[in-house]
Amino acid sequence: MQYPRKTITADREEFLPETVTHQEAGEQRLTVHRRNSRLYYLYLPPEIREMVYVENFFETHWLKRARFHRRNVPWPSVEFVREGALRVETREWETPRIVHAGSLLWIPPVCEATLSPGPEGFCRKVSLTLGGALLPAWQRANGFDRCRILPEIDRKEFELLLEEFRLLYEQQTEQALRENGVATWRLLQFLQSPYPVREIPERFLKLREKIRHNLHRPLTLAELSHDAQCTKIHLVREFRKYFGEPPHRMLRGMRMRLAATILLQRPELSIKEVAAQVGYESALIFSSEFKRYHGESPRNFRNGVTASAAGREV
Repeated sequence: MQYPRKTITADREEFLPETVTHQEAGEQRLTVHRRNSRLYYLYLPPEIREMVYVENFFETHWLKRARFHRRNVPWPSVEFVREGALRVETREWETPRIVHAGSLLWIPPVCEATLSPGPEGFCRKVSLTLGGALLPAWQRANGFDRCRILPEIDRKEFELLLEEFRLLYEQQTEQALRENGVATWRLLQFLQSPYPVREIPERFLKLREKIRHNLHRPLTLAELSHDAQCTKIHLVREFRKYFGEPPHRMLRGMRMRLAATILLQRPELSIKEVAAQVGYESALIFSSEFKRYHGESPRNFRNGVTASAAGREV
């Protein structure tokens, strides 16, 4: 989608209900109550060849009555809270949640959500709008197909990424478009592991290796927390801190990547046999998980790669 070239700046307090609706692209309604704001549109020609890119980003200081509602919007957004807090309401969560300063919020496409300042009564934040043909597959593979809060990220690293996009805003060239794609890919990699580098305790490293070497059998959170000598809640929190994901998501990702390898290297095995080798008693559940992770069924994955290879040989 192409936007008009404009920059919004304001050094005064504003209050203005405003509705912005894009044809066939859902609805965005903004109640403006802010101290200042600035909107950056990056260079995007009519024919966009980059597979991922940041379309625009917005820096703003919301005041108490600010409110933003999005519905059926086909692009994802990243919200970074610099100061204050952000209150988030969405049907995915039973109750509203608070995104505190130094944390990120990921909102996937189509997701209906309402944002407003948190208990502090204000929110200084940055919003980025992303696009690109590769985004849907990346979201499914990395658990970003639902709203996610990423707490206490590496702020310095994220601010450096923002500075790259700010510099690209000033360069309306084809080279800037290519650099936008590269910077956006680094942003996606950052979102997968957004926390400051910490020395990982030996017991959690051993636990990760246990998961890696036991993909063929059931592994419960109770068993893993027993090995780590901590509670289940503490285990999940520590895995998120050190590895960027909870144990069950790490286990599922390892299983799905192993399953893809087995499907290609062992064509004589049935789907049920492949499922058993990666810890699934039910082939149906395995197939559903595989499709959610890789974007297609195990059978189509195997047949598609095989057919592609055969075509190259011919």
